[in-house]
Amino acid sequence: MIERIHAADPTVFLKARAALEEGRVLVVFVDYVSPSGGPTLISPNLFAWADAIGIPLLHMLALLDEEGRIRIELAVENGETRGARHRARQFLTFVEARWRRRFAICRPKDVTSHFPVPAPVSSGS
Repeated sequence: MIERIHAADPTVFLKARAALEEGRVLVVFVDYVSPSGGPTLISPNLFAWADAIGIPLLHMLALLDEEGRIRIELAVENGETRGARHRARQFLTFVEARWRRRFAICRPKDVTSHFPVPAPVSSGS
């Protein structure tokens, strides 16, 4: 059975931890935003949570190769990793080696103060 826990749910981390305690596999997508002209910003929040409860992370990236096949790559975190920023940096090292993009670590609440995101274009309706 696959159960989805919505990120906007205020109890998302409690539900995720309960799933782990039940021995279930948890797949989590890292929060990110891609402001125009800047790097893709990755939130350290998931890494802080994983570090706080002492769980290892398995990095995954799915890419489309030149022949149109989906290639999935996995990597286990270095066991010496401690601290949310260090864990996020290790994830970015994994992703940057496979996906030619610039990345930076930035908490969601700091995005607009450090990297202003343009307002959406009105459709005129």
